[in-house]
This record gives sequence, C-alpha cells and structure tokens, in this order.
Amino acid sequence: MNLSKLLGCAAALLAAYALMACSTPGTSSSSSVGSAGTQQPGTDPNSTGSVKEYDVTQEAAWEIAKTVFRWEGAGPIQEQRAKNYMLTSVGANALSSGTVMGAWIEPGKSGQTSKVTILMKQRFLSGAHNLTEAGFHKRFAQALTLIKQGKALPKLAPPMPI
Repeated sequence: MNLSKLLGCAAALLAAYALMACSTPGTSSSSSVGSAGTQQPGTDPNSTGSVKEYDVTQEAAWEIAKTVFRWEGAGPIQEQRAKNYMLTSVGANALSSGTVMGAWIEPGKSGQTSKVTILMKQRFLSGAHNLTEAGFHKRFAQALTLIKQGKALPKLAPPMPI
C-alpha cells in the first residue's frame, strides 16, 4: 500500500472514531453536566459529584473555583451565575471532548458559608490530566488559605498540597 492510501485510510479511521465519540450512548456532554444545574447537584444516581462547605462568601467561592479550573489547564469557562454553576473541560483533543467539569456555588447553611459541588464526567480517550473531584476540593482549600492569609491568588498553580 502506498503512503497516500495509508494516510487516506488513517484519516478515514480518525474521522469515524471522532464521529463515534460524539454519538456514543451513555457518555456525558456539557449539556448533560449542565442539566444538573436545574436540579439539586448530586441527586442523579449516576452522579459522582463531591460536595463541601467552605467558610467563604459565594462571590469569593466563585472566583476561587474559576482559579482552580485555570490552574489545572481548563478551557474556556461557561459561567451561569444566575443558575449558580460554571462548566469547563480539560484534555480535549481530536478524538474526545476530554473531561467535562461543572462547579455549583450555592449558599451554605449560614449566610457566611458556601456549598461547593464539583462534578466531573470523563469521555473516553480524554488524555492525561490530574484533576479529580477530591483534587479540586484540595486546590479550592489551598486557594482559600492563601486568601485568608491576605495573599493574591497566583496565575500559575502552586505545588499541590499533600
């Protein structure tokens, strides 16, 4: 087989694979993660969302969540403030939409706290990234500590706390 036929076959296979990635039943998309914003996050039986309450205002929690996503290399962040959630993704490539991530920032039990829910749905062959739901909360707590120490949040991620 000559090189042009081989490249043509490879291109056709990649196109078919990408099409399957977009139409595979049971996989998540931004819209399915975002749909949780219309109901209570974590109530979906298929959800693996993680919820923690922090001693911070909703405004500050919103900025911290965006910072954590940026530290971890997320793409554009779709902010839905009126619905208390934001969506983004990481690890997108030609074969996959990567991992879709949503963060919900809601009032906590008192007027001074915020409930932060993080939900991630990984698409197959999403590439390498290290952020997990637990890792998000670790980073969130790290950023909150910096703020409480009177420090500005750095543009680049500090070393992950142990």
